[in-house]
Amino acid sequence: MMTQVENTPDGYVVSAYLDDGRGYGRWAPLRNFGDRQGDAMEFAHQDLPEMDSSRV
Repeated sequence: MMTQVENTPDGYVVSAYLDDGRGYGRWAPLRNFGDRQGDAMEFAHQDLPEMDSSRV
């Protein structure tokens, strides 16, 4: 699963790319971590890769 951390005016937002199985997909925002960049990076790179799409 592809993930990204965006720095938005509202804080660091973790998003995941969700594929619909037909070749289309979209970036879905999952969590906003406010000003905690380290927590956002840890969630995106350590916690999310262990989950499958159905749990996201």
